[in-house]
Amino acid sequence: MTKPAKPTRKKSSSTPPLLTIADVAQKLDMSYHEARNFLIRVPIAKTGARGAHLYTLEAVTEARKTSANESGNEAQPGTKEWHEVEKIRRQVEKLDVELDGMRGKMLDREEVRRATMALCMEFSRHLDEMESKLAPMVAGLTPTEAQPVIIAYNAKLRETLRKQ
Repeated sequence: MTKPAKPTRKKSSSTPPLLTIADVAQKLDMSYHEARNFLIRVPIAKTGARGAHLYTLEAVTEARKTSANESGNEAQPGTKEWHEVEKIRRQVEKLDVELDGMRGKMLDREEVRRATMALCMEFSRHLDEMESKLAPMVAGLTPTEAQPVIIAYNAKLRETLRKQ
């Protein structure tokens, strides 16, 4: 007869469980590559048998808290990196404006200037005409009688400018 085997006791480990990159990616619901990039800031607790880096749960949790508090990839104002970021940001804004112009979402600056100047010239011409036309229209009227005539003339002038 065979002797029953003695139940073996598992060694109770006082060290916390160690996590691999895949474990961290699964727990934090991110891709393997995102987890690997995130774990750059976490100290390695141990190197596994095949050279895999292992991390403690506490260190990963602490790194997660500090990364939530950080503002991201913000460079400090005045540094070289900040100036480079600002230069790239301006280039992107310029390209966005050019793209909007190509798509027809924005008007050409010169076209707007020409249209504005044409409108201003038309308005100036109407103001010059007002001086010569309005005086005979309100001649001999009291101010209260002249007011509706002036209002009607202004409405006609606005309608003319609106059509152009």
